[in-house]
Amino acid sequence: MDAATLTYDTLRFAEFEDFPETSEPVWILGRKYSIFTEKDEILSDVASRLWFTYRKNFPAIGGTGPTSDTGWGCMLRCGQMIFAQALVCRHLGRDWRWTQRKRQPDSYFSVLNAFIDRKDSYYSIHQIAQMGVGEGKSIGQWYGPNTVAQVLKKLAVFDTWSSLAVHIAMDNTVVMEEISKWLRVSMDKKVEITGSIHTSSPESPREPRRVLSVAPCRAGAPWGLCAKPDARWPRSPIPVVIPREESPGCLEAATWYLTSCFVSWL
Repeated sequence: MDAATLTYDTLRFAEFEDFPETSEPVWILGRKYSIFTEKDEILSDVASRLWFTYRKNFPAIGGTGPTSDTGWGCMLRCGQMIFAQALVCRHLGRDWRWTQRKRQPDSYFSVLNAFIDRKDSYYSIHQIAQMGVGEGKSIGQWYGPNTVAQVLKKLAVFDTWSSLAVHIAMDNTVVMEEISKWLRVSMDKKVEITGSIHTSSPESPREPRRVLSVAPCRAGAPWGLCAKPDARWPRSPIPVVIPREESPGCLEAATWYLTSCFVSWL
């Protein structure tokens, strides 16, 4: 299992990755690419996503617990990656790209710090594992998608820098009333918002709360969910991330309802 603890910088993704030649478009988190004319852009987009996997030799969880999550931390790491993408869109924007030997914005390092394997990081393996005890999971026990979503919802409360509100969509159902409730609260405070999964966002730490919806089915069109901005609602992202498809038709149905909801608010 040690092979699973390889660090990202030991992999030379751009050198060995071989893409099939196809006329079909390549979709990456709401962006459309052509393999024939945009291979470099595809590689850059993929290389800019944050990747978390099994680690070892980190400080013991809880002081005396595990020092590695090999074999049990897969779903915890998946939850971290979902949140990492939300934070990247929140603080850096969907157009941000990691470039080797180029100084990155301070907010990039702040996002990374939120996931470092230590007890004082917002979304560390330590925080997730210990918060999971309240969900009936002992430290070192495997999580399912719902458990990690519930835990991350609790942890997001303490992340005042990102100011995310997390909605858990149970039973493959996204409850629009719950999401719109957060938006109405923001609008009551004269907050200007729009819904988008891939627009840029300012970096001010005092910005309004964003809504992150997590459910045990996958939703969102390949092109993303985006309501057009107008003079009243300048662009600000509302990430809707639903990590796992459980039933046929879930993707198409959820896409239609989510898109209709966002557009209806304009």
